[in-house]
Amino acid sequence: MIVRMIIAVGVLLLMCAIMAVLARRLRGVPPRRLLINLLFPFSQLCIVAFLFYYAIAYELPFWMFALVAVVGALCGPVDLVLFKALEESEKRELSRERVRLLEEQLQAQEQYLRRLSADIDEARRVREDVARELAAVDDLLQRQEAEQASRGLMKAVGIMDSSCKRSCEHQVVDALVSMKAAVCAERGIRLELDLALADDVSLPSVELCAVFSNLLDNAVSACGKVPEGARFIKLKARVDAGYLAVRMENSCAPAEPGEARRAPRRSRGDRLPEHGWGLNILKTLADRHDGTLETVQEDGVYRTTVLLKLDAR
Repeated sequence: MIVRMIIAVGVLLLMCAIMAVLARRLRGVPPRRLLINLLFPFSQLCIVAFLFYYAIAYELPFWMFALVAVVGALCGPVDLVLFKALEESEKRELSRERVRLLEEQLQAQEQYLRRLSADIDEARRVREDVARELAAVDDLLQRQEAEQASRGLMKAVGIMDSSCKRSCEHQVVDALVSMKAAVCAERGIRLELDLALADDVSLPSVELCAVFSNLLDNAVSACGKVPEGARFIKLKARVDAGYLAVRMENSCAPAEPGEARRAPRRSRGDRLPEHGWGLNILKTLADRHDGTLETVQEDGVYRTTVLLKLDAR
């Protein structure tokens, strides 16, 4: 009896020690995630403790007691292996996502260079057209034909207004948004942009790409579940008081019956995805830059707000 109790206590202490190791490895994660991750090994501990009690109290054969001890002793190492595998899987997924974002950033930069070259050609054409119109206006003024000269000036202004317009001053974001705008046009999504972003925003370009790419990808996906004619995306971005604020509104399918019509979610350190991998990336960025991520779904409209603290210069 005493030998069995010593073995049982030893196995249970081993399981408790392994739980402590897992808790240490999960240090810094939100309490909710810590609780979920430790629930499985804790349930194992309770089950093994109950089996030990049953085997000792009812004096079951030693081979049955030994089987419980072996299973209990193996639970801890198996849990460590499983948690290690989960961590490696998450790291691989993060690496793949980072590679995807880097490739998308490269595509955006390549598109920006192509647009820059096209803009230079367009600027030459506009300059020639404006110069030609101004020469005609000068000629009309010399002949004192003021009305015709006024029309010529309006035409010159129209030529300049028709030149290429950008979504914002930030080169990479402008090129990326241009790529996504083409996708929206193909899918019949009305896109409204109001981006006040300078080219010197103190955030890495890859992280800016991650923010706008994931927001727009999520919005395009949600709009795909809405009938054509009702699809829209509104994207706004501002820099204020040392923070980058990005707000997205897009059409989406109505909430399922029984779901809350209004369910705001705030992220400040929560690392688990709630609406897919895209929002998981946004949450990670919000945590990294001491910011927040909020999502609200109401009356067929999904609103996402990302707030990121800018790096000090």
